[in-house]
Amino acid sequence: MSINNKISAKKVLKTVVISITLVITVLVSAGYLYVNQAGGLQRLLESELSLMAGSGNARVGSANLKLSLSQYPFQLTASDIIIDFGSDQIELPRADIRFGIASLLDGQPEMILLKGVKLDLVSKKSGWSGSPALLLLDWIAKDANKIQSKSTQLQAVQKRLKGIKLIIVETDRLTLSDELAISRKLNFEDIYIEIKLSDKGKVFGKMTGHQQGDDVFGVGKIALSFEGWPGNDNVKFDLKASKLNTEGISNYFSVLPDFLHQVGVLSGDVGLTLKNGSLDAVDAEIELTDGKFIAPGFDNHVLFSTGRLAFSYKKSDDSLSVKEADFKMEGDQRMSFNGVVRNLQKPASMVNGVVKATNFSTQSIIETWPKALSSDLKNDLGNLISGGYFKFLTANVNGSFASKSSTWNSLTVDLDSQFADVRANISAGQYRRIVSTVEGKLVM
Repeated sequence: MSINNKISAKKVLKTVVISITLVITVLVSAGYLYVNQAGGLQRLLESELSLMAGSGNARVGSANLKLSLSQYPFQLTASDIIIDFGSDQIELPRADIRFGIASLLDGQPEMILLKGVKLDLVSKKSGWSGSPALLLLDWIAKDANKIQSKSTQLQAVQKRLKGIKLIIVETDRLTLSDELAISRKLNFEDIYIEIKLSDKGKVFGKMTGHQQGDDVFGVGKIALSFEGWPGNDNVKFDLKASKLNTEGISNYFSVLPDFLHQVGVLSGDVGLTLKNGSLDAVDAEIELTDGKFIAPGFDNHVLFSTGRLAFSYKKSDDSLSVKEADFKMEGDQRMSFNGVVRNLQKPASMVNGVVKATNFSTQSIIETWPKALSSDLKNDLGNLISGGYFKFLTANVNGSFASKSSTWNSLTVDLDSQFADVRANISAGQYRRIVSTVEGKLVM
């Protein structure tokens, strides 16, 4: 359904909340027995919804009022709400609006509970779009505590909603897709969302859910806490994941670097801070399985069975600090890096760190030689040695790396290694061919 319809999804959902609020005030003076048990409440809701929706026809399956000794003693529940516009319709399986004693007199609900709503996020060239329920949540979180409109009707709506302190959503469906269907559609279930709004307009909350599993990866779990709301100045996210299959997820988030786009199945913690819509800080400690990455300066992807990443990024320092990047590959092969990369937002970044590799064949080192390093050195080594393998290889790297061209503007490398069963071609002068199998160290 297009949000450019005559009656927008956002307006209709606000209408539901406002209508239920108005009906609550009617209940106070209309007689509880008639309104709650004789069908009067249902008819009042349908009449109010149809009037406020304009061109739409509203139907309410059932509605009732409950009184309890709790923080929110007045609770109005409406089920099977349908706003029908002919070609389009919006369905709300269940909506609970809850009031405290003071908020009831003010006509301002304090809590909204939505059950069974459809939550769909769609990535478009112009930005993100979503299902009616998501538009409602977005509007309340951003604007419910701000009365800025000159419209008398909109100001009345905002006044009704400004008292909301808690929003809860329970549903079995959350999807993520893109407008052109280029990226894989992602499905999550058992979704619980809790959004809290303070009197000062701050927003914070949490979301939990399960990724729909398969025979290979099983079921991934996520627990997301947040402070702030997308579209505001500052937003902080903290994601805890267990066996989350990242295939396709990174395609929806352009802030991630290229080498993190296919990292396999993820478990661990990731913290993100956004300021003015751009990435400001990242802290991550994660474990990965069955993924692949491409290191800056290399041509080919590297497949790994397990991996560990611990890193932090600060925009204020323009630096990436890698505490641990350790990957286990085919057989007993391992590769790791720790160090610091500075000036990430400049054309050339300064790299200072240590690269370690173990149990790599001589042939694989020649074949995966970084394109940014000296090709002459690669050719010399290729002519000098073949066969065998390197038990370990440690390189202390310090240089300036241009990411767009994948070249080193300047580079210093201190290399230490130990090899075994390597065939060395030591022919020179009149000796056209002298080959020996050797074991030892190579230091440069």
